[in-house]
Amino acid sequence: MIECSVFDDTKLRMFQFYYDFVDKYVDRSNFQYLEMDTDSSYMALTDNFENLIKPELRKEYEKEKYSWFCRKDNKEVAAYEKRIPGKIKIEYEGDGMICLCSKSYITWKSTKRKSSCKGAQKCRNNF
Repeated sequence: MIECSVFDDTKLRMFQFYYDFVDKYVDRSNFQYLEMDTDSSYMALTDNFENLIKPELRKEYEKEKYSWFCRKDNKEVAAYEKRIPGKIKIEYEGDGMICLCSKSYITWKSTKRKSSCKGAQKCRNNF
């Protein structure tokens, strides 16, 4: 039963991030969700996230952003906050992405690539 509660809480947190934060502070014409799971989401942005904040909500965003993102102004605090559940952490940034279905994607940045093909043999998917 605990597993169901944890799963439900993680889904709720992902939806709260989308509807209560991203959708509130960034115009929908500037972002597109590509894929989302219980512990990750992939978004396409038209610019750096900080540059996309609606000007009229900038002050409110500055007050609220660290309840969602990890602080970066202090190395010790940043190392501590990386371990706090519920904080959004950027794990990968790239130039493009192809999402086939849940947990099956390829993303790239210049010569680096990251892929996942859950349920398929990786040796058959050389790229």
